[in-house]
Amino acid sequence: MKYICFNRPAVENIILHRDIFSTEFQQGQELIRSLRASELPKVSTSNIYFSKEPNGLFFVGEQGAGDANILVIDLEQSKLLGGRLSDQEILQILQKTLRFAVRYWNGLGFPDSERILTESQKAVLFPFPFSVSRLSAPFKILIEREADNKRLKERGFAKTLLLYKANYEAAPSYPEQVTLGSLRAAVESWRGVHAQSVAFFASKKQASSETVTPINIVDLGQFRPENAYRQDCDQWLQRLSLPQMKVINSDIATPTRIQGAAGTGKTLTLMLKAIVEMRKAKAQSMPLKSVFITHSSATRDAIKNELTIIDNDVFNYREQSLDVKTLYEIFLDILHSDVSLDEIVEREAEDAKLMQEMYIEQCCNDHLDILLKTFPTISSGLRSFFYNTDRYVLIKILSHEFSVQIKGKAAGYFDSYKRIPSLSTGIPALTEIDKHLIYRLFSEYQSIFDKTRQFDADDIAISVFSKLNTPIWRRRRIVEGYDYILMDETHLFNLNELQTIHFLSKHTESIPLIFSIDSAQAIGELAWDEDEITNEIGGKRSIADHKMQTVFRSTSEIVKLSASILMSGSQIFSNIIAKYNELSFVESSDDIRSGEDRTPRYVLCDSDQTIVERSIKISDEYLKRGIKRSDICLICYSDEMLVLLRFYLAEQQIPFIEILKRGDINTRRKASSENKYIIARPEYVGGLEFESVALLGVDKGRVPGIGNDVSELYFIYLAINKLYVSVSRARKHVTIWGDINRGISPCLEYAVNNKFLKIE
Repeated sequence: MKYICFNRPAVENIILHRDIFSTEFQQGQELIRSLRASELPKVSTSNIYFSKEPNGLFFVGEQGAGDANILVIDLEQSKLLGGRLSDQEILQILQKTLRFAVRYWNGLGFPDSERILTESQKAVLFPFPFSVSRLSAPFKILIEREADNKRLKERGFAKTLLLYKANYEAAPSYPEQVTLGSLRAAVESWRGVHAQSVAFFASKKQASSETVTPINIVDLGQFRPENAYRQDCDQWLQRLSLPQMKVINSDIATPTRIQGAAGTGKTLTLMLKAIVEMRKAKAQSMPLKSVFITHSSATRDAIKNELTIIDNDVFNYREQSLDVKTLYEIFLDILHSDVSLDEIVEREAEDAKLMQEMYIEQCCNDHLDILLKTFPTISSGLRSFFYNTDRYVLIKILSHEFSVQIKGKAAGYFDSYKRIPSLSTGIPALTEIDKHLIYRLFSEYQSIFDKTRQFDADDIAISVFSKLNTPIWRRRRIVEGYDYILMDETHLFNLNELQTIHFLSKHTESIPLIFSIDSAQAIGELAWDEDEITNEIGGKRSIADHKMQTVFRSTSEIVKLSASILMSGSQIFSNIIAKYNELSFVESSDDIRSGEDRTPRYVLCDSDQTIVERSIKISDEYLKRGIKRSDICLICYSDEMLVLLRFYLAEQQIPFIEILKRGDINTRRKASSENKYIIARPEYVGGLEFESVALLGVDKGRVPGIGNDVSELYFIYLAINKLYVSVSRARKHVTIWGDINRGISPCLEYAVNNKFLKIE
């Protein structure tokens, strides 16, 4: 082999993979083995096409429009693979060279170990610290920056780099003449290789370009699989029900929820889906990194055993991997350098939660009677709850209150906790004094961990969320994240744990998640029945809606946007999305005949003033199409935006009325009789409906907001709820407005990337 050739997209992709550049990892060992053997590398990289030509090896990433930038390593001149360098040294040289190429192509600055020689078209790199150099002269790499420049530019190449020397020799005293044989050979082969890569990437896009839906929901009904667990995968696939086959054939880019009663084959379906996707990836020679998440170690071990029975090679695939782990194990892996095992209550999730409940019971035994006497004015409902609730149930509910309501949503602060509404299935704390008593009990519970210098399971989950929601993980997740996530018994996890799931995938463009749930076994938010949760975040439904749960007042585009918003947070696991299983929509004949593109729009402007002015201009255009002012609602997502909107409407003498309480139907009727626009905060629009809705001030930093007293986790939870409520108010038109300087709201990334929301 005479050369190795990389194009710019391949270089920018491969440098993200840290494990490729170290022999301590299998990826690095495989890469150096393939280079020395002149074979196609079998490394798990995304969006890179490998090609072996008679004289060289190509790494090709998907090339957009414009000139090509390539890096060619001349193996004959540099003798990079034939000298005394170790495998690790070669990988380090490769890594330094690729990083230099990225800096050079992007016009960035260079560190001291990389120098551009201004007197020539060369660059010199020092890949090793001088202190470890084995000879008097340091090891260096020489790169020709514009070799054969005129000839290559005529062929569509922009900035070409040629690595032609890698040794300890001192710089010569005469101008070097670089041999261009390998470079020209690579260029001659480039056209054919590039054509192959274009076909390769086109086939990948075609495979994933099927119509995207926000979420697939499959109810396994009353199907109960036969007791035949000693069958292999192919035998099982012949015995599955139609709902199970629907899961097996579903697109992994679309989140899928499996629901059904105990014993209907949810776990079996997940196992078969994992194996089928691995086999599919293997047949296409595509890497696939999957994880099967369980609630307990006992379930984990049982699933591992069943997987090997169904496919005895399931854990031996070369480019496809399947991890079976508890979510708690994943958390501890992420925090391995931040917390020691001595600081964790228990290493097993179940044991950790049992310890939490044991400490809560101890607090109740030691302090509850005293606190009930200390707070004589608590509500009768709370007092009755403590006296009449079974002790086992009481401990469970208190555990959820401490974990989700106080730690998860309020970040442990009382001032935040007292403002958070109580759960309908939780503790009936109706007054501030009620909340104060609960918080005092929580403080006694927390003091136990403070004394033992330990963290409970929720401390771990919340810490993991904070660590994953960072620029460092956003950069690394494309390599270290998973291509596919399977999750069993989702109803056993609480909100703190579920909020982390979306960060475990490689990409944000899609949510490659499939999970099973039995809502009858759920607790906390997941235990709300559909009426209660709809009332909480979606407004009350009419009797007709209740009987026809799949009929929506909105257009199909708005319904899909509403569902896609829920996909951005833990609401993906909630019963609220069950209504999106079978969709029916209200469409007028005028809408159908008009051929109008009704995709909701996300308009990014240069200032809040522009947002206000343009949103009113668009609203005025709707008036010309027969929509009344009172059928248009402008929803402001910040106090500043609301003040600005009020001032502008008053200044322009445009009639408007403001809704100041949730579901205010009287103000809605007054707007109709007086022909006025309606403005509101998102908290107040639940229970109402409009022809057109505009959301003002939805961008990064404002949605979700940032605060000191309430946890970031709860801000995201609230933001998604508010967006869902606001969007689902509209029948025909939704326009979302944001500041381009702030950027796209993270809560809308999934909707934008999957074209449920059109960027302007």
